[in-house]
Amino acid sequence: MFSVVPSFVFAQQAEVVKSTSPTESTELVDSTQSASENIHYVRGLEITPFLLDLDVEKGKEIKSQIDLTNRSLSPLIITVTPRDFLPGFEGQPEFVPDTQINDPTFSLASWINLESPTQFTIQPDQTFRVPFTLNPPVNAEDGTHYGALLFSYVGSSATGNASEIQQSVGTIILVRYGVGRENGTASLFANKKIMFNADKVTLENKFFNTGNVHVQPKGEVYVSNMWGKVVATPFVNRDAANVLPKTERTFINSWYPSSFAFGRYTLESVLTYGRTRLEAKDKVVIWVLPFYYLIAIGVALALVLWFIFHGRHWHKRRVIDRHYRKLENESSKQGQ
Repeated sequence: MFSVVPSFVFAQQAEVVKSTSPTESTELVDSTQSASENIHYVRGLEITPFLLDLDVEKGKEIKSQIDLTNRSLSPLIITVTPRDFLPGFEGQPEFVPDTQINDPTFSLASWINLESPTQFTIQPDQTFRVPFTLNPPVNAEDGTHYGALLFSYVGSSATGNASEIQQSVGTIILVRYGVGRENGTASLFANKKIMFNADKVTLENKFFNTGNVHVQPKGEVYVSNMWGKVVATPFVNRDAANVLPKTERTFINSWYPSSFAFGRYTLESVLTYGRTRLEAKDKVVIWVLPFYYLIAIGVALALVLWFIFHGRHWHKRRVIDRHYRKLENESSKQGQ
């Protein structure tokens, strides 16, 4: 059940918020904390780490843990649930219902064995550790498997009113199992092919992960002028977001031509990905033709054309006039 959609941005953490007010609604929120911090705080609950990226050898199991800290003023009753998710639009995770599992090729929830109660209470300023074991089945496929541990609890409303809302915040778990195959392709698109002023160019760097493991494609777009000189290098995927296997993700960046830019520019996207440092490339061509340059060229061309069609006649008349004056001078000398 995988379509070609942007994969989840694992430098971000998703939070599912469900209102318990009479008008019930569901909201999906992204946190923009960097993966390097690997700590997420949402409405009274701190979770560390919010991203786990693990390697598991074929036929082996692995143990890990997650720490939850209550930063609110009241006790929190936490319920833990292993869940699968699908990579959704613009990197949003779409969690699979409890009664379902993901495609076995990528499913992880069934591998998770909790070594703590599935429900517990955390007092204010207390930290509770949730240990668990990942047990791959005998017939598990090689490659990346992904899922999450969701921690559900009741917290106060973010709007500050007296209502309480049922919330779930999860740690994303990526597992590279067995033999990984890294492969992918890049495509570069620009929102403009011809420009008549030095305006912003928006670039879409699409990476399609055709391998069986998640990768973090990073690189630059090399902008070269008509003489082959590199004049700019916009960065691609600076936050090292992951792209899941068999999915596509688009990374947006921009190029701002200088006010002196003119002519043909070649833009080449060079992305490096995987542990073996593979490369994926693509090119586009953009013409920058500012109107003020076109006016100057038009005026110069008009002068050249005027000289070609009128200047030579003017020059010819001057030569003839000079010749007549010479004849007149000679005639006057002879008359004397």
